[in-house]
Amino acid sequence: MVRVAIPLVSFRAFIRCAAGERCRGPTTISRGRPDPVQLFVTAIQNPIQFGLATILAGGFVLVFLLAAKSPERRAGSIGWVRAITGPSTRYLFGLLAIVWVVGFGFLIPQFPNTAESAYGAIALIAMFSGFFIMMGLLWSVIGE
Repeated sequence: MVRVAIPLVSFRAFIRCAAGERCRGPTTISRGRPDPVQLFVTAIQNPIQFGLATILAGGFVLVFLLAAKSPERRAGSIGWVRAITGPSTRYLFGLLAIVWVVGFGFLIPQFPNTAESAYGAIALIAMFSGFFIMMGLLWSVIGE
């Protein structure tokens, strides 16, 4: 029996290589796209990141489930709801908008090529948090 040292690749690429086709790199198939099997290997290669992403996704699903299961109540029945639906809420959201602009205005330029680097996550967080702050500001101003 002859042993051949083959790098760790997907099963499909291994079979192609064993069948005599030209052996390609571990992440490409004949169309030049990444091999879809590599997606499943990510959980093994990066267990901490995969675990954190799974926990966060589960947390989102839990929050959405609890929100969907909660009964409809009057707007003034809970203290924090009364606090953010009052007439002075526009000042709270206005302050949050100013803090958001100043905070991310100083934070994002600290990282070079934010969109092309791993720090693009900070820009994504800035985009989503800014969207919700601005929607809260619009809701509090127009809602009266």
